[in-house]
Amino acid sequence: MTARQIQARVAKRLPAIAQDAYSPIKDELMQLIELSKRGIPDAVFFAEVKQAFERVPTLYPRLRSSVIQDELETAMGEAIIGGINL
Repeated sequence: MTARQIQARVAKRLPAIAQDAYSPIKDELMQLIELSKRGIPDAVFFAEVKQAFERVPTLYPRLRSSVIQDELETAMGEAIIGGINL
């Protein structure tokens, strides 16, 4: 298997991988988007945004890095077992 073939296979899956791995961040952003649609006063919305920024460090442990790691390990395994051809 060539490097380009491995890259092409992984590239097709990247959107799904990213969506799964980073879903906690997406959930946080979706809450802010929903608030923005409600037409709440700017000061209230900005307070919510500030609180969301303060919650960012708590999101990192909830990220699903194993999804990215699994894909990387699979690609590396294919390269090693198949004897990658550049």
